[in-house]
Amino acid sequence: MNILLSFIFTFCFAHQFDQYEWKVFKEKDNITVYKANSRHQSGLIPIRAKSVINHPLAKVISAMSDSDRKHEWIPRLVKNEIVEQTSPFSRVEYSLYTAPWPLMDRSFLIEIVGNYIKEKKMLVITIKSVERKDYPEEKNYIRGITHLGRIELIKLGPNKTSFETWLITDFKGGIPNWIINIIQSKWPFRMLDRLNKQLNKPDIVVLDKYKPLLD
Repeated sequence: MNILLSFIFTFCFAHQFDQYEWKVFKEKDNITVYKANSRHQSGLIPIRAKSVINHPLAKVISAMSDSDRKHEWIPRLVKNEIVEQTSPFSRVEYSLYTAPWPLMDRSFLIEIVGNYIKEKKMLVITIKSVERKDYPEEKNYIRGITHLGRIELIKLGPNKTSFETWLITDFKGGIPNWIINIIQSKWPFRMLDRLNKQLNKPDIVVLDKYKPLLD
């Protein structure tokens, strides 16, 4: 995907969340989670979360992009595979998640498109499910759908990064929307807590391709 198409894709999909009004759901451990005042067409309630991470932007991006170690900080993730890398910030990923008994495990196939805005020192990432013939749905897993996701990372200082995310994900498989809404409202607290712990590990370093973001 070329730079122009990446920018158009990111701009168009990122602003889909602007149609919602937000109310605070819960604040805990420097994390604020919001719920939208209206539902997505799927019947799900969009979730938004904000926090500040006490690590450099380049290190946060390095940890988040490390496919081999995503299972260390993303709740219930057991496998993550890069299907196609289209740019330093964009890729297609295949992921497997465990589900509590008696539910079947879930798989996701998502396209991640990132656009780095240098003058704002901000990375905007959009996420949505895609379909590919080489990654069909499996009989042993239920294919979930990320209707839309967005992450904004902004450099606030040498060791401080603003983290904000929006998400609408359907686990499918007959799980009622009200249960999915409860799970999604709790997920940002678990994810950000684990991401902070991941960033505190001594072997998490800034990848060479992201070192220019340290300036």
